[in-house]
Amino acid sequence: MAGLGPGEVLDGVDDLLEKIMEPAGFKRMQAYLAQHPPQTEMQKRRIAAAFLDKFVLEEALEEELDAPGWTEDLIEEITAHYEADMDHIAAMPNLTYITP
Repeated sequence: MAGLGPGEVLDGVDDLLEKIMEPAGFKRMQAYLAQHPPQTEMQKRRIAAAFLDKFVLEEALEEELDAPGWTEDLIEEITAHYEADMDHIAAMPNLTYITP
C-alpha cells in the first residue's frame, strides 16, 4: 500500500517498545537484534515479547479509564459479555478466529 520493499525499515518503529520497557532492557534488546537480525517480522515480535516479559514497565501498561458512571462492576460485566461474544464467534463453523 505504501510501496515499501520487504527490507525497508520505518523510522520510529520501536518507539512504543521504548516507552513501555526499562531503558536498560530496551538497549539490550537493540543490541541483541543488531547481533541476531530476525529473518521475519514474526521472529522480531517474538524477540520483543521475550524482552518485554523481562523488562516491561508495568505502570506504563496500565491505563486509567475516566468514564463517569463506569464502576468496576460495570466494566467487569461488559468484559464478561465481550469474552462470551468472542467465545461464541470463535466456535462458529467455517470461521478462522485469529487471536494476538
